[in-house]
Amino acid sequence: MTNFKEYQRVSSVLFFIFFILLLFFMPNKNEALQKLPPGLNGNFEEGEIVVVPSCDLDVRFFINLRESGFMVPGVKTFVEALNPRIIFDIPQLGGGCNSSSSNFNEKFEWAVIDRPPGSNAVLEETNTFKPYIIPDKGGDYIVRFTACPGGCEYVMQNGVRLIAGPNRTEITLHISDDAVIPPATEPIEPPVDIQTPKTVFTSACSGGLINPQWTTVEHWDGPQDYHLLEGHVNWSHISRKDNFLNHDSQDFLMGVDPDPAYQYLLGSGIFNMESIEVEWERASFPEGFRPTRGDRVSVIGYWVRDCGHDGNPEIHPPVLVASHRARPVRVNGYGSNVRVPGIITDLWVNQQAGEITRNCSQTGLHNVLDSDTPVESPLDLFTCLPQTAGFTTNPINRLMQFNIYLPKNPREIYRDAGLTVPPQLPLSIEVYNPNGSGGPDPVIIPHIEDGYLEVQVDLRTYSGSNYSRKIESAWVLPSPRNWDLAAWQCTINTLDVHDDGDNWISGGDGDWRFWVNLNNGAKEWVKLYDCNGCVHGQIEYGNTPWVTASGNPAGNRSLGPDVLLYPGQFIWFHSSGFEADEIWDDYTGEVNRLMPQVAGEYAIQSNCTDSGQSNCCSYTIHYEISPGNTATRPSLNGEGIRLFNSYKVRYGPYANIEFPATLARFWNHPLTDSVLPDSVSVQMDDETYFPVQEAEPSSIAEMSNEVFARELQEIQKKNPKAFLAFIGELREEITVMQKSENKDDAELALQSLKVAVPKDIWKAHFSDVKLPGDQWITGISNNLLLVLAAILLLILAFLAFRKTK
Repeated sequence: MTNFKEYQRVSSVLFFIFFILLLFFMPNKNEALQKLPPGLNGNFEEGEIVVVPSCDLDVRFFINLRESGFMVPGVKTFVEALNPRIIFDIPQLGGGCNSSSSNFNEKFEWAVIDRPPGSNAVLEETNTFKPYIIPDKGGDYIVRFTACPGGCEYVMQNGVRLIAGPNRTEITLHISDDAVIPPATEPIEPPVDIQTPKTVFTSACSGGLINPQWTTVEHWDGPQDYHLLEGHVNWSHISRKDNFLNHDSQDFLMGVDPDPAYQYLLGSGIFNMESIEVEWERASFPEGFRPTRGDRVSVIGYWVRDCGHDGNPEIHPPVLVASHRARPVRVNGYGSNVRVPGIITDLWVNQQAGEITRNCSQTGLHNVLDSDTPVESPLDLFTCLPQTAGFTTNPINRLMQFNIYLPKNPREIYRDAGLTVPPQLPLSIEVYNPNGSGGPDPVIIPHIEDGYLEVQVDLRTYSGSNYSRKIESAWVLPSPRNWDLAAWQCTINTLDVHDDGDNWISGGDGDWRFWVNLNNGAKEWVKLYDCNGCVHGQIEYGNTPWVTASGNPAGNRSLGPDVLLYPGQFIWFHSSGFEADEIWDDYTGEVNRLMPQVAGEYAIQSNCTDSGQSNCCSYTIHYEISPGNTATRPSLNGEGIRLFNSYKVRYGPYANIEFPATLARFWNHPLTDSVLPDSVSVQMDDETYFPVQEAEPSSIAEMSNEVFARELQEIQKKNPKAFLAFIGELREEITVMQKSENKDDAELALQSLKVAVPKDIWKAHFSDVKLPGDQWITGISNNLLLVLAAILLLILAFLAFRKTK
């Protein structure tokens, strides 16, 4: 009996070891399904559960008041409820919050609730969202807007009745006996008399394995054939899904609305474009030079058709990007800490652009043979750029020219208002070299009457591979209060990751590359994460949060300086990135937020849509907006005071003048894109107000296994030279994957490639490649071998036990 019990114990231990071996070595089908691109994992479908914040059924108001006009007695001063809206928060089944908004069309009231002693001024046109007051004395006037003064009732779909209001919002008008018209904060618009029509494209093009993904629109022979693009940036972010065969790193993308002179870069015909995309691999384009939504840019680079993006024309890649940011500029010679509205230009030039022009590959950039050659025709491998034009890298040896558009000249504001035109103000232009770049400083030619600067950078004899400068320019109209400049601090306290993009079965954490973007004028793009297995669950930053701060960075978690804003401007918060895999990366999702200058705490959940091989992560980012520590008040010297006084207008001769809209002080992010909370705490989905980044389409990225195999076999038959070149690229990528530190993702990626490549091609060209999942004995499953080994071990143990008996 004792021997039998001993046998039971030994057998139990051996069976437990056998079971553990099976769990450890047997590949998990569900894990593979979640990690493999859909085109490589059969017809299975797998769902996922994402934890999202909950919310209460509620009705809220968004009321934002701003003033415009000339703040002196006897002149109309307008108060406007800008885009008033009502927000409905509706909890969703299973958790989550659906926030929708609509225009505010309910009852409202205006009232002056306080005025200077002896004043009898009243509001006029109070039945509109933009009444006005004609102050009769200097001092402070407090105006109140009341939404739903008697309460507003709403009946929800489930029959629940909600009562909202009254909601009161106030604004203080500071009226001076004499004043200076505030300067404009945004750059002027370029002239419209120089306008070019869009380029008509009559045929589509496709970029796969046979045809290159990118071809120039016109034949390219050298740096003189680059094109200049100037315009406004309407979005910018890091790509979520770039083809591993023709990218060394993800692209930084921006959409640009071209100025009238550069409309020809847009396409029409088979498609009609309003903005053009600019792409540059992020490893070639440092964070400090990347534009923020709302900036102007000047871009010089290849004008191409992206045949993997439906044939749309692009600037891809650039060799020069100048980001022109409308931000406060510090000026010297007029006192201490004097700041005025101006333009900060961050200029970056680089020969490198990543794989697209690095190695003369079949999947890189190619030269159109001539203007009559159909782009969809197969191109020979040896039209690749820039190598077949005689260059080893993208040449930058040319005269680079672009324009900086300044805020409106203060003299023009006075002239447009019908006032006596004051004397011309000094124009401050400072060139800095914070990165210690070589090369000559730019030559800057002011065009005073037209309000812009012509910039020339002569790199014709420059021997460096990259070049950078910072240019700060502004009209110098000092103010004793720096035009009421305010500093705001942004603090990120928690990143709550609901789905990190790595499968929970494999035990891996997210391999995140993740950025935050603020409009603080310096260090606007900050990388929070660039690491493998580093992001999972709720990440509390505790006593060392990510934070903006004046002076030295706060440890290694600095978001750059505080955000400095003039009245009426908004704080911009954007976060985005990707979860790195070996082939197709997942998108972290993004947060886009425009916030008024109000202290508050925010908990914003990311938005994301998945497509093809690119899936979505999910997170909620918790951050706080509070008054900053940066000093915003100046001390003017005699010259600063003289300039300010020379632009004063006094009460009396200008009664009842209605000043133009150019007096409004705005940041150029449009208010209509965002609905903001009426309280300091908010938990809502931004998808209603901002477009969510779609997966970048790519014909190679969207290929199924069958199409991939068919394309590969066709190129083998039609163009053996191009086929062998492609096989060489594929082998290089396999070598990189085999050396990857991220073993799980690399193994799945390699197995995916083996499934996609036809068996005869794999046997002929990749038979020497050993993959972790290859069979140890041809024809016998590795799992079966493990089971047989475990059974053999069990038998041997039993025999050994019998022998000892």
